[in-house]
Amino acid sequence: MSVDTKVHITDSPFTKYGHDCTLENLADEHDYNISNKGLINKFRRWLLRLCVVSESSKMYTHHLRSFGSIVKERQRQILDVNYYTYMITLVVVFTLLYWHVFCCMFKFLRDKLGAKKNRIFLRAQTMTYILQQEANSHNPVLNTILGAFYRGSLIIYNSSYGNVLPATEIEIMLLWFGWYASNLFFIYILAIIMEIMKGKTSASHKYAEMERQLKDYMRHKQLSMQMRNRILIYYGFRFQKSYFRENEIMDTISEQLKQEINMHGCRKLVENVKFFRNLPINLLVRIISCLRIEVYLVNDIIIKANTPGTSMYFISSGTVAIYTKSGKEICHLEDGSHFGEIALIIKGTLRTASVIAVEVSEIYRLDQKDFVKAINPYPDLLANIQHIAAERMEVASMLDDYNKKEQL
Repeated sequence: MSVDTKVHITDSPFTKYGHDCTLENLADEHDYNISNKGLINKFRRWLLRLCVVSESSKMYTHHLRSFGSIVKERQRQILDVNYYTYMITLVVVFTLLYWHVFCCMFKFLRDKLGAKKNRIFLRAQTMTYILQQEANSHNPVLNTILGAFYRGSLIIYNSSYGNVLPATEIEIMLLWFGWYASNLFFIYILAIIMEIMKGKTSASHKYAEMERQLKDYMRHKQLSMQMRNRILIYYGFRFQKSYFRENEIMDTISEQLKQEINMHGCRKLVENVKFFRNLPINLLVRIISCLRIEVYLVNDIIIKANTPGTSMYFISSGTVAIYTKSGKEICHLEDGSHFGEIALIIKGTLRTASVIAVEVSEIYRLDQKDFVKAINPYPDLLANIQHIAAERMEVASMLDDYNKKEQL
């Protein structure tokens, strides 16, 4: 679907207001703030939908009379809420909700069982002096609420079960269920608290925060959806959902460790690229230390014909297409291939072909100045590269001349 395509909403709840809603096909971002994998995440998504505005509620549609305005308000509510505020509120709400449901459930069961039996655990008559004082108050509703909360809290926090021991199987089962369910709930709350504590420094949270700021920036600049998607794809491929500052990390370690990290990071490249095979280890280390990683998206122009060349490229992953000066596609290069070596050998030469990314590609760039410093002590290898470059230049020139003749 193109960027300018409009979505016609026929079953909109706003048709009764005379509003025929057409909305640009924008993604409702709130669905993607929480992963849809796992039962817990699905439950959190469901709770999130309950907390924000919805087109299914008449209370909201009375004031927000278009689907677009509801989507905008929903995004505003989510984006304006701080992560830590959301998580802390989640803990408080879950605790109060569990406490309320559990206490009401036990009061209901106590009353029902008490109607059939004369002896039941957690009877009001057997409670402490505090509840006896509350029983004399003139507010029966408050007395009922406090009594239920107090008796339920004894079980929730595994403190006690009242002054009357459970005598029947149903009483023992209810106590067992209450204790174990409460323990599981507190483990879940503890996990959320630990997530809050480590979330501030986690790489994944930093990436999510950076992505949120990036979306705000793109929305402020009013970039097209196509441009937004390309930028998000680039960041996702580049950081793999974990944000880190590589330059700061590399500045804190020794040169020996830097070389080992570079060799380990480029091991796939060294294994696949024929250019690196049988190279002296010292030269290989020097070349790899000079490589600069770049990520190209689909249809990105890596090299343009008839432009000055100063770098050579090695494909770590992905596919690129080679085009002659006349625009005819020659071939595809994949993992382990290299191109642009002519620019390293002949200074000031123009590119003989254009190179365009066919898919998201991770490519290493070797600049001419770094290459010259590294290869000067190895004249035999330099002669071999010059021979390969001359062959490729000749083939590219022949293909270009042939295509020109065909066009005539």
